[in-house]
Amino acid sequence: VLESVIADGQKVYLDQFLEYAATQASNKNADSLLRMSAVELMGFAPPAMGFEALSEILDDPTDHALHAAVVQALTQQGLDEGAQILTTGEMWSSFTPAIRSMVLSALISKKQYIPILYAAIENEVVQTSEISSSDRQRLMNNHDEEISKQAGRLFEDLEGGNRMQVYESYKQAYEQGNPVAGKGVFQRTCAVCHSYGGEGGAVGPDLTGVKNQPADALLLHTIVPNYEVYPNYVAVLLETKSGDSFAGWVEAESQNSLTLRTANGTQETVLRSNIATMNNTGRSLMPDGLEQTMTHEEMMDLIAFLKSGS
Repeated sequence: VLESVIADGQKVYLDQFLEYAATQASNKNADSLLRMSAVELMGFAPPAMGFEALSEILDDPTDHALHAAVVQALTQQGLDEGAQILTTGEMWSSFTPAIRSMVLSALISKKQYIPILYAAIENEVVQTSEISSSDRQRLMNNHDEEISKQAGRLFEDLEGGNRMQVYESYKQAYEQGNPVAGKGVFQRTCAVCHSYGGEGGAVGPDLTGVKNQPADALLLHTIVPNYEVYPNYVAVLLETKSGDSFAGWVEAESQNSLTLRTANGTQETVLRSNIATMNNTGRSLMPDGLEQTMTHEEMMDLIAFLKSGS
């Protein structure tokens, strides 16, 4: 991009300038504002020069503060190379939920990136549940017939499939339950992970506010937990250089550390410098098949309790 507006005689100076910018972008000892400016500039550089430096920053978990700027830089020019870097298995599995959401937004927003996103889904790098329901519908209704056709096939298991068949069977047989009895069901099956009205666990989101949702929406997210996984509650598998391993969702993150909320409800804070591998699964910690732990009547009671607000 920059080369196209500079005369041939000035190209040698441009190359020197870009080489300097690439060096500063990768220099951990450089001033933070200088590094940020250099990263942004790399988004306009030729891929052979800029993308290598940007990839190295993404590979380093200690450079978290720059990751968002790197994603923006890699997708700035709309070049396939940038999207391909962001959707390699190794790179994708290392992203935190916030960065993953940013990448998906960039891939879905540019038509030329959608085939690369689809390829990542086909290769099981990106999980379909990581793509929000609204974005799935957006792709399925795309005016480009090939894009919409592929979306229909890729999202069939979420928009149809066995889990959805279970949901449909409950939806069709829905009847008003007993909220008092439903509280007992909640305490037995849900309270270990979720809180409601100030009582329960903190592994999953607080469900107090769901009382305003339609009953069929509550049924959907109970029976098909991976239908739509909020980025902050995506399950992450993390291994440290010291040999420890944790599973949970990223509750907090800073430039130096990540804090996971594990399936047991505990907090585990790990220094980024001590992270050996991090695999963002794209799935919820909540398992499929919750309906198998209760009767149909108890499921109706549970939904009634969640809608009661009591």
